Amino acid sequence: MEKILVCLSSSPSNGHVIESANFIAKSCGGRLTAIFVENSSHYSASPLNKSRLEKNIRFASELGAEIRTVSGENIPLAIAEYARINRFTKVVLGQTTAPRRSIAKRSTLSDGIVERLGESVEIYIIPTGLPEPREKDPAPSRDMLARKLVITLGALIVATLLGYLFDMLHFSDSTIMMVYLLCVLFVSIMTSDRYMGSFSAIIGAVLFNFLFTDPKLSLRAYADGYPITIGVMLFTAIMVSNLTVRLNNITRHSEAVAKQSQLILTTERLLADAKNENEVWDTAYMQLKKLLNCDLFLVALPAEGKDSYYGDIDGRTVSEDGIKRTAEIQRQFSEGSTQIEKDGFVYIPARASDSIFGVAAISTARQILPFENEIVTSILGASALTIRNSRLDKEREIAMLMAEKEKTRADMLRLISHDLRTPLTGISGNSYNLIHSSAEMDPSDLSRTYQDIYDDAVWLREVMENILSMTRIGDTDSAPNMNYEDLGDVVRDSLRHRDRHISEHEVSLALPDEAVPVYMDASLVSQLVLNLVNNAIKYTPKGSRIDIRIRQDDDDVILEVADNGPGIAEEEKDKIFEMFYTKGAPTGDSGRSMGLGLALCRTIAGMHGGELTVHDNEPQGALFRVRFPGRKVHTDG
Repeated sequence: MEKILVCLSSSPSNGHVIESANFIAKSCGGRLTAIFVENSSHYSASPLNKSRLEKNIRFASELGAEIRTVSGENIPLAIAEYARINRFTKVVLGQTTAPRRSIAKRSTLSDGIVERLGESVEIYIIPTGLPEPREKDPAPSRDMLARKLVITLGALIVATLLGYLFDMLHFSDSTIMMVYLLCVLFVSIMTSDRYMGSFSAIIGAVLFNFLFTDPKLSLRAYADGYPITIGVMLFTAIMVSNLTVRLNNITRHSEAVAKQSQLILTTERLLADAKNENEVWDTAYMQLKKLLNCDLFLVALPAEGKDSYYGDIDGRTVSEDGIKRTAEIQRQFSEGSTQIEKDGFVYIPARASDSIFGVAAISTARQILPFENEIVTSILGASALTIRNSRLDKEREIAMLMAEKEKTRADMLRLISHDLRTPLTGISGNSYNLIHSSAEMDPSDLSRTYQDIYDDAVWLREVMENILSMTRIGDTDSAPNMNYEDLGDVVRDSLRHRDRHISEHEVSLALPDEAVPVYMDASLVSQLVLNLVNNAIKYTPKGSRIDIRIRQDDDDVILEVADNGPGIAEEEKDKIFEMFYTKGAPTGDSGRSMGLGLALCRTIAGMHGGELTVHDNEPQGALFRVRFPGRKVHTDG
């Protein structure tokens, strides 16, 4: 893609150059960038020139140009280096066709850029015709002029009094000259005005000649070298004045650049710490307010839902019409504009990757300097990029969760189809024998066949109940039916559906005398208890002891299922809670267990704000402990 660079200035004809550059960009399908080189002279520019520059910047933004500000005292060098580093293919410049009146040949901006870029970049020179009549800059306010005159006259009076003092003390004339030079330096620093500095230099030279050279109180000088000395003093004073004013401007420029860097770094740090989109926009608003200190507001354009705004106008809440108008203006940015001025506000989009995430509205009553415009664009761009990355992260997270859910579902279907084949085969085989050979079977074989069919059916029922519970938990549209229930009643009810082999074990149930209320989904907690008890029956030998206990631990409620079986090896304690893991084998091929029970138990405990842990029972065996967050319920007698 072609990259076109156009230079911004305060010239009245700069708009024509920008328009020509935009035409070139559209003709070749390129991207237009407008650059302004900020240097120390910008701070001494007149209000009229600053207003023209802001107008040209806004015009370039409305045409869709990307605005960039660079710093440098040598303007041709700064533009040439920026064009070379960023690999621009075309540079558009303006140049007057008026004949040069000076005797000495002066190098123009276009000459300097052409000399530095050579033939590596296509350079378009747009003739701007004869220079327009120079408009006079508005005169400074009377208060400002009076302040500068007071400073200048006061400094001259103090310098003259010091001169009288030094003359009475018979100090040399050169010392008195230095006093007047210091006076010029002081005026230049305090007023930042080269005209006042030059004025104080001229008046100081006249006063020195009139008051301190022979004949005194006369502008004549007897000594042959005095006219030259006074001339050198005047020249030196004027040079000091101009250099001081320029140094002041460079200092102000350096402070502005430092402020820009500090504000951008602070914004990046705050955006990195933002936890959600609201905090991102709050940060952007606060940083813009700190930079501009004027009326402004931001309208955020969320991925879904109602538009929201941040900020106020003169302390008043932004009207609904203002928010809607801003949201409508953002649609105009899709045409390529980077700034739009309307209804007393400048609208700037928060853009990232050609997508708009919000719009800033800044009052036109506040003149935005070029470097401030750059900072505003950077803050909004960084905010938009942060929100874009956050939304992409959420989308990736959702996609990963969906992929994991799909993988779990596929694994479950695979294991179901594999593991259910054995009991179904047993049921169908035993049923076939009963249908065709029941008359020939003795009573013991017949009873064992019936028992095998029953065992297979019960196992299938347990598996299906676990699968249905897992499906219910994974269904985001099905909320748990949460109520306060007595945990003891839920445990008693669960044991009614216990495994038939429980009679082969010694089971004890230790419940408190009082009700133990827990905020729960009773059906899910019942499934949890049943799985823990059946797990103890399955993995302990006949005659083992199984203890079921409920106790209060401050406001929490503890449910424990302990056995005195072989226990669980330390390396398996974390694995047994993994879905599809069965003790001794990580697949469903070992025994009649799909490995859903304990994984389901831990999920149910987590849904209730609790946790399921496994410990060694004393003196031997395993102990499963479920901790439910609870609270004591007080009833009035």
